[in-house]
Amino acid sequence: MLSLLVIAIAVSLDSFGIGVAYGVRRIRVPLRSLIMITLCTALTLLLAMVAGEAVVAVLSPGLTEALGGIMLIGIGGFAVVNQLRSQQRSAPSPDRSESKEPSPQTSLPQQYLHKIEAIPEILRSPAAADFDHSKSISLDEALILGLAVSLDSFVAGIGIRLLGYS
Repeated sequence: MLSLLVIAIAVSLDSFGIGVAYGVRRIRVPLRSLIMITLCTALTLLLAMVAGEAVVAVLSPGLTEALGGIMLIGIGGFAVVNQLRSQQRSAPSPDRSESKEPSPQTSLPQQYLHKIEAIPEILRSPAAADFDHSKSISLDEALILGLAVSLDSFVAGIGIRLLGYS
């Protein structure tokens, strides 16, 4: 149980950091948006566990445990490298006049594709999830934010299952 608790805390640290960043920038996250982010994270973790179960069914127990450990160590290494990179570069704040928000004439799937492509930017700068700069995270912004914060949960979920946790 202790190891699962440590993994849960480690996977949640990026979400905590985003919450702190939103608090500092006074970006509101309404309850409906929080529920959307939570659902994204929960569903992503569930899908990861199902994917891990499929891998466990195919590979030997020793190989799955080694692969699970490598995946979890990889997530940790990736997080450390990203943190070091973000400290080394002092990224200027994005210019609000250069908004990449699609025009109202853009079709709905293209609008969401544009927002999904912004996930790496959201991970670097959480305020980027506020696409309309309203200082409040809407439901569609929460969906993209939920996907962004649940990426490491997906890999961790597979790794946890490969280590033998149900």
